[in-house]
Amino acid sequence: MVFLLPITAANRQTQQELLRCWHELTRVKVSHLSEEALSAMDEEYIQSLQPKRQPPKVVPAPAPAPAQPAVPKLSPEEEARQSRLKRIDEMIRKGRLETLKPMVEKYPADFDVSQLAAAASSGQEDIVRYLLLDAKIDPAGADDNGKRAYDLSSTKGVRNVFRRVAHDNPDLFDWTAAKVPSGLSEEAEAAQEKKKSDRRKGLREKMKERAVARGEPEPLEMEQELDTKPAVQIPAPTNRTGPQRLGGAAGVAGLSGMSQEMRQQIERERRARAAEARFKTAPE
Repeated sequence: MVFLLPITAANRQTQQELLRCWHELTRVKVSHLSEEALSAMDEEYIQSLQPKRQPPKVVPAPAPAPAQPAVPKLSPEEEARQSRLKRIDEMIRKGRLETLKPMVEKYPADFDVSQLAAAASSGQEDIVRYLLLDAKIDPAGADDNGKRAYDLSSTKGVRNVFRRVAHDNPDLFDWTAAKVPSGLSEEAEAAQEKKKSDRRKGLREKMKERAVARGEPEPLEMEQELDTKPAVQIPAPTNRTGPQRLGGAAGVAGLSGMSQEMRQQIERERRARAAEARFKTAPE
């Protein structure tokens, strides 16, 4: 195919370019390569045919384990003190006052408000009194929860020990900081016991009047009757077949087959036990 172009300057230049391209495409080129060059070309071609290797995965190094805090090693003196404090705590909780006194005299630095709190929480009245008066342990100190030894008292008797010591020795400690409400004299404590006894006596009289109004034996008579007469043994139930109801032997069905006198005696015992339970649970 021949392209005929008008003879112009631009067309002439285009025609020259076409001729040059034609000569470049149709001319045989011969190049002389050395054996090393040919080997390099072969190697490059072979490498291009092989699959590309994936780069190795970089595994992150494990994080170093946190260093464990070193446990401080106790000196022989500190170990002996820790063992001694355990023995002191055991003496306090078991109420061994006579064994505790030599320890207080020999190791006064081992005793502080923690031992006083242990004695108060264990209900050891004698040890609390000894630690306050003889060991001179200030009860105003608080534990980690802000509790004083008086706050940790487990019984009313222990609290009364604090109050009696505060009444007899008002200048010994700061009793307000120790949370001790007020001093308690022996006369005030005796008045409290008398008031409690009178209240218990009045309650007993009211129960006696109610029992008489209902026609029941008086509580005192029932107690004397229980002391003088042996307890009646309830006969064991006979073998039965079929399902048994829980508590059937102790209920009303358990009294069947007994004489009238035996049933009355068992009923009196039940009423006496109920009266004793009311005495124990009556508010003081």
